[in-house]
Amino acid sequence: MAYATGENLLGIALSALMRQPPDRRAELYAEGLKLIAGSAENDFRRFLVAECLEPYADLNDTQKEQLQSLLHTKRYQEVEPLMKTTYERGIEAGIELGERRTALRQMEAKFGTLAPEVRQKVESLSSEALSRLQLDLLRAQSLEELRLVD
Repeated sequence: MAYATGENLLGIALSALMRQPPDRRAELYAEGLKLIAGSAENDFRRFLVAECLEPYADLNDTQKEQLQSLLHTKRYQEVEPLMKTTYERGIEAGIELGERRTALRQMEAKFGTLAPEVRQKVESLSSEALSRLQLDLLRAQSLEELRLVD
């Protein structure tokens, strides 16, 4: 049990191979993920260790449900980004790219050809700022109102 809650990330990942009480497997897995997510390692290393932990945890359906319930609590909120697969991250990036392209097309339809500086500003917006821009675009009468030109 000491490995499952220790500071050595490899020990945490490999602890799933050790005998654990079935009623605590989901909890120990969630705790391991929390320790991994909070470690000082870079994103790639944390991802690799979490990927190592998952297949060896060998959770049954009931334990998987328990794990999902645990991961949706405040205690484990920092684990969510770690649990996203490369595929899910790719989907999110594709959605964001599509939203940027749509915003640019709508702006061109409404205001005409956009200056490269305006395009660059839109390309550099955070996801939250892009969402605000899309809503503001519905009401704005100029690029100045959108704060995209001086």
